[in-house]
Amino acid sequence: MKRSTILRRQFLTIVPKFPDSFKEPEQRKVFADFVRATKKDLLEAVGVERLKPENRDLVRTEKRALGDRFKRSMSHVTGGFIGSPMEAAAMAKAKDRDILKIFREIPDNTNWDHPTYWMRGGNIQLSRAFSEFARTDPERAIRLMEAIRTASTRAGRRLCARCNG
Repeated sequence: MKRSTILRRQFLTIVPKFPDSFKEPEQRKVFADFVRATKKDLLEAVGVERLKPENRDLVRTEKRALGDRFKRSMSHVTGGFIGSPMEAAAMAKAKDRDILKIFREIPDNTNWDHPTYWMRGGNIQLSRAFSEFARTDPERAIRLMEAIRTASTRAGRRLCARCNG
């Protein structure tokens, strides 16, 4: 049996797993209908004319059954980009103390996530922006890296306090 046929059968037979918070039957029905509408939308996105007759019938039946309650089920989904808390251009304009401060606020262990703001980048994005900044001003970047490295010591903290670029 073709892999595409297996995947199509699995897709059409997906039974939604209800979140634990859905205790009421009405909540479960709305969720199940939303999953049905999503399946219908995905099949329509492929192109109804390209579907097998039984899947075309399924799309027609689901349209009739669901009406336009979930007409926007796929169209309102948006993506986005989560960048660095301080971009390279901002670093070029910022004082040294501001750059050191953001590295203190966003330590290595934050990885991709900002420690306090959900839709802001973490240390990985910040480090990538710093590497872009370092290409434009390598001497300053080296000075900042030395200050970041020694910031955990008492002397390093004094150095950071004096860094006001």
